[in-house]
Amino acid sequence: IGPPGVGKSTLCAQFMHLYGPQAATKPRILHLTPEKLFEADRLKFHAKLFNFSFKRENSFQPEEVLASAKQITEISWDFQVEFSNFYSQNTSRFPWSKVFLVLDAGINYETLVKILNIYPRDISIIINKCDFARFSVKNLMLLYLNGGKVSILSGDRVVSKTVRFVDFEMMKGFVEHTLGL
Repeated sequence: IGPPGVGKSTLCAQFMHLYGPQAATKPRILHLTPEKLFEADRLKFHAKLFNFSFKRENSFQPEEVLASAKQITEISWDFQVEFSNFYSQNTSRFPWSKVFLVLDAGINYETLVKILNIYPRDISIIINKCDFARFSVKNLMLLYLNGGKVSILSGDRVVSKTVRFVDFEMMKGFVEHTLGL
C-alpha cells in the first residue's frame, strides 16, 4: 500500500522477476484499483511475463484482498483509508498477512504525518526511490515514534536487474515470509 508513484507496481514486478522463476508454486497477484489503464495494465503485463496469475478488483472487498496466504496485493491510493480501517480492526483474522507501506524517499514531513494518521501502528515500511532522494532523519524519527519498522531501502527501478537493498538477509527474509518460500 502507499501513495501513487512510489513504486508499488515496480517492486511487485521486481519480486516476480527475481523470485518467481524459482518458486514451485507462485502467489496470485491481486491489484485493487479503480483504474482501467496504465498501472493496472503494467502490473498485469509483468504477471503474465513472469507467469503469475493475476486478478484485478475495482472495489474494496476485504475477504478477497486478504483471502489468500499466497498472494501479493497492490492497493491503490483510492482504497487506502478503507483498507487501513478494516485491517486495523481485523488484523487477528488474517494472521498470514503482512502489510507494507511503500513511501518515496523524498516524501515531505507534513505528507508523512498525514499518511501515518490513517495506518495502523507497528506497520512495516519500504522506503523506495533512494537513488533519487534521501529519507530525512526527521521522517525516520517520525516513523520510529509511530512504531513504523523500516524493512527495506530500495532504489533501482529497473525490473530486470537485482534490486539493491541495504541488507540482503533482511530482503531474503522478507521475500521468504511474503511468498511463503
